[in-house]
Amino acid sequence: MKRLVLAALLVSSPALAVKLTVRPPPSNQPAIAADGNARLVSAIRGHDPKAIAALLERPLAHGALWFPDAACTRRFGQPATLTTEADVQAFARCLATLQLDTTTRQSTHPLDVVLTYKPGVEVELRFTLAGKVASFGGDWALASATPMLTAQAFEALRKTGTTNLDAAIGSKLDYVVTNGSPATWLRVCLDAKGNVTSAHAAEPAPVGEIFEAAVADWSFRPFIHRGTAIAICSSSLLSYPAASAPSVEVLPPLAPPPGGAAKVEIKDKVREYEFEDDEIGGPPPTAPPNVPATVLEALRITGNKIIAPDPVTLQAITSAKRRVVGSFKLCIGTTGRVTSTQLLKTTGFTAYDRKLEREMRTWSYRPYLVNRVASPVCTAMTFVYAP
Repeated sequence: MKRLVLAALLVSSPALAVKLTVRPPPSNQPAIAADGNARLVSAIRGHDPKAIAALLERPLAHGALWFPDAACTRRFGQPATLTTEADVQAFARCLATLQLDTTTRQSTHPLDVVLTYKPGVEVELRFTLAGKVASFGGDWALASATPMLTAQAFEALRKTGTTNLDAAIGSKLDYVVTNGSPATWLRVCLDAKGNVTSAHAAEPAPVGEIFEAAVADWSFRPFIHRGTAIAICSSSLLSYPAASAPSVEVLPPLAPPPGGAAKVEIKDKVREYEFEDDEIGGPPPTAPPNVPATVLEALRITGNKIIAPDPVTLQAITSAKRRVVGSFKLCIGTTGRVTSTQLLKTTGFTAYDRKLEREMRTWSYRPYLVNRVASPVCTAMTFVYAP
């Protein structure tokens, strides 16, 4: 078990009653990831399966994808990890059928890029430091059986409601926010008839709940392409006031699956979820093995392991004149992304527990290999803050 001792951090700026999660685009994207993305886009636009396959990592994780070729959708329409060369080559041939569009969004992760393709599907890719694609689909998409639509394609389906929620939430948010402009990412899913099946805000209560309640009047037409109605999801960035919305939308990192085809029981409004295996299908998977934190630390790619409390909590800890200790269980998947976190020992400060958990979900690692095969794995992390 590894201990991280954090130095005290004094912040003199005014305290916020709410921590906002809209982040600026990454300024440190490795050139190798940008170059890999350029080569992949060129290969897809050139409809060159061989060049595409050369840019795909083995194994390769992908989320639920929709393709203009029905056979490709049947084969790759469910989240999976491709481990055989035949599967990767077939996936490359399907990618070669796509017609790429210009994206209007970015990712906050330095190794992630966002691509969109006709008729309006959005997909987030993660590159390795070698410039190859490690996963085709964002963290939420990798666990969902529903493809994601771009904001433009999603808005084209709207029948009622609006993303300008100033009138609906202004009076409710005034007592919550003392400084800054609150915002949240909202995941909305529609069934094949266009009915809203779920709408979940990334921001914790009470802000997230206020935004969720304000979109109760949203309704949509079904997403239909070539005569086929398709169940879809999309992410909308909601800001208050609406005029404060950023000119460039930056997708949040490591958003967990809030719903979709598999039912999810939300146990904690922030980040804890419990899947019911009889609703997903098949017996529960074998639990990932546990390894020492030092083993996982050696595989780290991104993420700040020094996480200080927010200013309000910092003042409370300093006043208490005692050190704070918290422990979490952290698990990663075959792509090296964090798949789950679980609070084992509270720091005694709920806001700090939640911040630690949020920050841990921004971490990424190289895959943990067992006999040269990527394997999910878990570890225990202990944080010690000494004022």
